Amino acid sequence: MGIKFSKQCLEFYEILGYLSFYGNEIFGIDPDDLDILEGDSVAYALNDRREYNLSAKWIPLYNFDDGYMAYLDYSQLNSEGESAIIMAIYNGDEYIITEKVAEDLEDFLLQLVQEQLSTNK
Repeated sequence: MGIKFSKQCLEFYEILGYLSFYGNEIFGIDPDDLDILEGDSVAYALNDRREYNLSAKWIPLYNFDDGYMAYLDYSQLNSEGESAIIMAIYNGDEYIITEKVAEDLEDFLLQLVQEQLSTNK
């Protein structure tokens, strides 16, 4: 992959593998089947690097289902070495960052859970 996964990311992949709740799917890794793109961070990244020139510093994390994707952005590391989570979209020529959505994976997951809880009240 050309990057060193952060502590949070490694723990997520090792302990959970992937996460799915209330229609939210956080991409994981299935080392036994890199042909299935949807839901697999490594397969998705490798495919999109080849097909769409995805940055080698971005790892797919979440599909917002409206053309926008969340990525672990390893070009933006915080003081603990954790990658920022960005939202980006492919415009037909390149991926464009639309916003930074979280400081790290933990913050991103917490935001999704809080959104879901407020929606289900």
